[in-house]
Amino acid sequence: MDAVSPSDGLGTRFFPVRWNSRRRGGIRLTERILVRRDDADVPTDPTTPWGNLQLNSGPAERLAARLLFIPYKMKKELRYCRAFRNWFEVLTRKYFRQARVVAVTTRSGEIVPIDSAMALYTYSLFYSMKPDDPHRPLSLKFQGDALTVESRATGRAIMLRGVNDNGDPEIFFDPILESIDVMGLDVVDIGANIGETAIFFASRGAAHVYAYEPFPASHDTAVGNVALNGMEGKITLARAAVAGRSGNVNLSAAERGLTLQLRASPSGVATPITTLDEIVKSHQIHDAVVKIDCEGCEYSVIEQATPATLAEFRSIILEFHYGYRRLKSRLEECGFRVRVFPERHLLWRPREKMYTGYVIATRGDIDPTGEFETATGPRHAR
Repeated sequence: MDAVSPSDGLGTRFFPVRWNSRRRGGIRLTERILVRRDDADVPTDPTTPWGNLQLNSGPAERLAARLLFIPYKMKKELRYCRAFRNWFEVLTRKYFRQARVVAVTTRSGEIVPIDSAMALYTYSLFYSMKPDDPHRPLSLKFQGDALTVESRATGRAIMLRGVNDNGDPEIFFDPILESIDVMGLDVVDIGANIGETAIFFASRGAAHVYAYEPFPASHDTAVGNVALNGMEGKITLARAAVAGRSGNVNLSAAERGLTLQLRASPSGVATPITTLDEIVKSHQIHDAVVKIDCEGCEYSVIEQATPATLAEFRSIILEFHYGYRRLKSRLEECGFRVRVFPERHLLWRPREKMYTGYVIATRGDIDPTGEFETATGPRHAR
């Protein structure tokens, strides 16, 4: 595989490198590995967040997302009012970043000690839902940085460590993920984070899960979580990135978070980059499911995969971050039936404006419109 380093090809059209500000640090990978080869003449650079947003969404969509941002956030904050009787104290401590609070649940009057922002957010989801809601976990409990959750979809308790820094407990409330049938199928998990989605799929009867997580800290936590749940025989974890072209990149060894993007770090750990074509070939994937959540790399993963590679998957579920138009077009060209669940939500960051949501693509007689009618709940609005 060709090595991709910050110094390779500086100033060339094939490996353009943009130095970031000190606040963000490091060097952003904007080489051709993240985009389609036929984008060289596109005026707006599709490797930048704004470039992807421009290419994958229309002006009306972006305007609507901006206008709906405030009511969207207000709806999310009202969830705390539904979940907790002492909601004013809870919200006050939340906004002043005082994580420790004793919350009193609205329905049962249960007293819940909370000592982290992630625990507060997750408990607000759990206690704002009715006990008979089909997407509400049967039980959920935080103990420091560890989470134990029993999902209706898995029928078993799942234990996760490292949740406060890096976890995404929302997957256990997600009707879209629950709607994907993985029983007896192989699953490719691109963007495995701390292993929560891989464990979720394996617990729901997946034959085997091939999980890819490039960031060392997240990968190490995922390895521990897979062992903690006794899933070593059903989950293969690889510390590798997945993009449109294979290579290598240095990534920070200590960086954590749910929104990490593929950026080179001069003093980072060498990390291989593979492609969906190579994954299918090496693991002999056939009639499988792929889940993609890689904070922007989904465009190169899908657009540079061959039609023969995509044909090996019966279902594709991906989270888009900068619009969906090109993804939808590409998948429909390859014979998939596609449905989009946009969140209509822009993150208000000067250089990371996002228009996010889900794309569900299925083959054959599987109808992506009928199964997901209730799967409209937005995610990552914290």
